[in-house]
Amino acid sequence: MITGRRSLLSLLLATASLAAISTAQAQDTASSEEDAKPRATQLDAVTSTATRNPTPIKDVAGTVSVITAEELERRNAHTMQDIVRYEPGVSVGYAPNRGGSTNFTIRGIGGNRVLVLVDGLNTPDFPGTNIGSPSSYTRDFFDIDSMKSIEIVRGPASALYGSDGLGGIVAYETKDPADYLDGLDKDWYASIKGGYASADESFSESLTGAKRAGNVEMLGLYTRRDGHEIEPNSSATPNPTDWYSNAFLGKLVFNGLWGNSLKFTGEYNERNEDINLLSDLGTSFGTTTLSSQAEDETKRTSFAAAYSQNEPFLLADSAEFKFSYTKIDRNENTVQLRQTGPTQFLRNSDFAFLQDIWAADFQFNLTRNFFGVENQITYGASADYTKTSRPRYRTQTNLTTLVTTTVIGGETFPNKNFPDTETTKLGFFVQDSIEAGRFNFIPALRFDYYHLEPQPDALFANASAGAFAVKEMTETEVSPKLGITFDVSEEYTLFGQYAHGFRAPPYDNANFGFRNSAQFYEIIPNPDLKPETSDGFEAGLRGSFRDGSSFSTTVFYNMYEDFIDTVTLASAPPPGLTTFQYQNLSEVTIYGAEARGEYRFLPEWALKGSLAYAHGEDDTTGAPIDSVDPMKAVLGLAYEGDMWGAELSAIHAWRHDRVATAGNFQAPSYTVVDVTAWYDMSDCFTVNAGIFNIFDEEYYNSQDVTGLAAGNPVIPRYAQPRRNFGVNATLKF
Repeated sequence: MITGRRSLLSLLLATASLAAISTAQAQDTASSEEDAKPRATQLDAVTSTATRNPTPIKDVAGTVSVITAEELERRNAHTMQDIVRYEPGVSVGYAPNRGGSTNFTIRGIGGNRVLVLVDGLNTPDFPGTNIGSPSSYTRDFFDIDSMKSIEIVRGPASALYGSDGLGGIVAYETKDPADYLDGLDKDWYASIKGGYASADESFSESLTGAKRAGNVEMLGLYTRRDGHEIEPNSSATPNPTDWYSNAFLGKLVFNGLWGNSLKFTGEYNERNEDINLLSDLGTSFGTTTLSSQAEDETKRTSFAAAYSQNEPFLLADSAEFKFSYTKIDRNENTVQLRQTGPTQFLRNSDFAFLQDIWAADFQFNLTRNFFGVENQITYGASADYTKTSRPRYRTQTNLTTLVTTTVIGGETFPNKNFPDTETTKLGFFVQDSIEAGRFNFIPALRFDYYHLEPQPDALFANASAGAFAVKEMTETEVSPKLGITFDVSEEYTLFGQYAHGFRAPPYDNANFGFRNSAQFYEIIPNPDLKPETSDGFEAGLRGSFRDGSSFSTTVFYNMYEDFIDTVTLASAPPPGLTTFQYQNLSEVTIYGAEARGEYRFLPEWALKGSLAYAHGEDDTTGAPIDSVDPMKAVLGLAYEGDMWGAELSAIHAWRHDRVATAGNFQAPSYTVVDVTAWYDMSDCFTVNAGIFNIFDEEYYNSQDVTGLAAGNPVIPRYAQPRRNFGVNATLKF
């Protein structure tokens, strides 16, 4: 605890230094720039997710990041890890053996507890019970080149978005035709983009076309990627992998009078991986795996329609209506040659994850003056209906007798560990933004209804020999939120926020039913699960100055209750069964501080920095929370000219010395230095390049190695890439 407090004190002192530097710069240049036009700062970036309305970051009563397409291109970003490489308090894990990118973790909370949106609507999740299976947990369903921006909202967000906004939100916004056509002296746009990343030896090619004809706009964007495994900076041999992906984005926009618009969006993403699973080879429990080949395929299809009404009508001054259908189809095939004694077997496994989501969102905005105070009111409703299935197929053929069986290792195949499930969610929300002098009060309230309806079939019965009954589940939740900002002066703003979050019991945790008599264990359903909840408090200070300097500091304190985890109900020696069940178990507290700043010491030169510290603890056991990242700092020196620019960045992470289990691996501290540069050779041709991990540091992301014993021989596989580079170029017509 003392170490944590000292780290927090160091962070706050460093933050104060950033603020002092920015303030001094503003005072030194105030007289000379008094009449000059203010330069845009990091805090002028606009978020549409944090408040459901376009709002500059400096006016939000919480912490949010907006990462633009231009920033992603200049970083040569093509993976989920690249998105958050320089983001304080946010990380993405990576499974090197199989699965690749896992999920976002925000201030120590990750998995399905972070809500992921595309254009404001829900996206597919992935069953948490799949973690630790032969494949891996992933929500890498999107292509970065299709995105106009990515917003990251930290802390509970259920007051506006409902279930799963327990730890925060990652919101993708896809590109529009206007992003390319506005500002042109012609009614069409076309470009070709190519890129290469040495970390995974991947090539990418993108074709973009946009057209405007009267009040109609069209966009088509296609990206192809081909790559291989990531080579870790260690002695480990990675699993040889060949992969490719295809991403299509199409939009059709009808622009009407008074700014009204009707937009149709279609997306198709697919990724295919062929993997030689060297990590599976070896002998376990008397059986030797001689070879193991995998083919994983993920397909995401989405269709959406959105109508924006910007002319006042009976219910509001403006409104937006959104509808979408999304389908995810993931198939994981594994073929293994196995040997027990003198006999060889061929095992073929096909595991699938299928999910269909129908979603709708209705939002109304109006401005009214009550008792001389302006109120900007946002209200509406959202709904989604989801069908989820996780079928598992496996056969094993004796290569001597040529007999094929579907009863393998104590399991009867095909089976489903949880039944097909239909999930219905309904929510109603209201938010007000009340301006009273220098104060702005932002109260919000949401009511959510959640219904889970299992549909057991013969495959689910196979998983437990028909032993377990499952039940429907209905839950409701009320999520309040209150934010306050206070303009201390033209430059400084104080902000604070309380927010409630919740996560309804997932379809797989509630009705997971599985029995393996050969391995002497079972997992039984729990229809009495309650929602996981969180209460978050946050306060901070921001500064924004005319020369482009800015800073933001934040302290936060989040309390989480009723986390769902497995418990042992009964232990029995063989032939008895040990029984497990998912239950509301943990109460967790995570607190910390974050800061970021930009000091413009010359118009084209900036010193940038960010810091993040978090401390997590299980309130019941006192154990640390493994998913909380160690303290991390980023320092950068950037030059931004009219035609070219460059940035030198250093990332330092402290040792991950707070692990829940004594003897587990603690990711060592590290320092990584990167350099990126861009050059606009003309209005038609742009090049972006970067060298990453310049000094060839061997380092580990703590999210990747959580739970591994210190002496585990697989640890070197989790080393991050060695020195690598990326380059991309865009030719515009």
